[in-house]
This record gives sequence, C-alpha cells and structure tokens, in this order.
Amino acid sequence: MNDIGDGFVEKQEGAVRACVRRQDADCIAAALLEGKGCEPLNASGRGGMMQFSLPDGRKGVLRVHRRGGLLGRILKEGFFLWNRPFMEFCIHSIVLQKGVPAPALLGVRWERRGLLYYGALATELLPGDDLHGWLGANKDNGAETKETLHKCGACIRLMHDKEIWHADLQLKNLFVSDSRIFLLDFDKAQVHEWMSSWKCARNLLRLRRSFEKLGYPPSFWLYILDGYGEITIPWELNTAYRVKAWFSDMINIRRNMQV
Repeated sequence: MNDIGDGFVEKQEGAVRACVRRQDADCIAAALLEGKGCEPLNASGRGGMMQFSLPDGRKGVLRVHRRGGLLGRILKEGFFLWNRPFMEFCIHSIVLQKGVPAPALLGVRWERRGLLYYGALATELLPGDDLHGWLGANKDNGAETKETLHKCGACIRLMHDKEIWHADLQLKNLFVSDSRIFLLDFDKAQVHEWMSSWKCARNLLRLRRSFEKLGYPPSFWLYILDGYGEITIPWELNTAYRVKAWFSDMINIRRNMQV
C-alpha cells in the first residue's frame, strides 16, 4: 500500500490498481477490488451501480465505467488507451476542491488489458433522489418545485463560474438531498481556464433537451434559467440543438413504428 497524499492511498491486487480514501481504506478497497459487500443499487443509467456499507454506517456507491451509444453495443467497458476511470477521479477531485457540490470521493480502480482500460469509481451515497425522481414525487407542490429548480440553476452557475464543463448535464445527474443540490457523474467533464457563454449554453441546452424528452413543461427549464442568472444563448447553437432534437425524435418515431 502506497500513500499518495491528499487523503488517499494506493492499493494493488495483481494487475488491478486502486486509489482509495485513507479513512476506511480497507473497506473501500475490498469493495473496489473484490466486490466485497457490494449489492445492486436500484438506479438507472448505462453504468453498473452497486452499493456497499462503510464502517460508520454510511453507504458507498460503486459505478462501473461502461460505454454508451453504438460503440457500447460492441465494447461495453473497455476504453482504448484511455484511463477514463482515473481521469474522472481526478476531475471529480478538482470539482470538490473548487467547492462545487458533489458526492465525496471514496476511490477508483483501474486495470489495463492490452490496449484497453477497465475500471470503476466509488463515491459516498447521498440520501435523496435525482431531479427526475424528485419531480415525480413532488409534482403537486408548485412552489417547492420552482424553488428547487432555481437552486439547480444556481448550482449549475456555480459549476460554470468554477470553470467546470459537464459532459452530460441531464436531470438524472442533478441530485436533491436534504433540500441541497448536488451534481453527479463527471465522466468526460472538462476543467477550463475560462468558460465561454458558448460552453455554458451547450450544458443548458443539453439539460433543456432532458426536460423535453421526459415530458416536463417548458416552464421548468425557464425556472432553471432564472436560478442560473444572466446568460446569452447563441441563436445558431439553439437552432442546431433544435434540429438535432427533431432528427432524434423522427428516428425514435420510426423505431416505434417498426416494433
């Protein structure tokens, strides 16, 4: 076991390596390296999700890195010459250092097999629900919904003010816990020296598409914008996202007709 500083230590089992929080290191390493104490977590998304218990009674959540899209149908978990799990670990660490609300890091594991990297990330499991689940449970409380969406917008603004660009800003990656908002899943996120309005708008338009796909009224996204504050969305970018959404809807309609 090697001490790598910043509250984390390195462990290794054969070709598999892990970087785990020094506090509860043995427990976290056992979950990451051996799957010890892990059980399925009821959560949707492309990543395999497991939960495990920590000595103090809290829970950890382990997410296996998996591919999405067309390539994911061929190669589910391997990443060509790219240690994607460790990269997310590093970016998530920066996010926390900058004061952006996100789950506490527990650790990461990775393994190289030939030209491919495999791995998983572990974070503390927050009490609460993602924004989609929360909205479903609170659909009859208009005032609380508006307040929560304002908080989501303010949280996104803080992330952008800290020069963080989220690669997949959608309802399931906004989490409501004890009236606080947290951001999840920094896989492929980027840290910039400066966040242009173009980059910020891309995140916000991706989130708008998430609201639309799940059938929420346009006002919900406007509440997000109210909480976010001043932003100019370039008309050409807005048009591009509208065209992309139209093509996506047409493809889905054809698929449904063929079923």
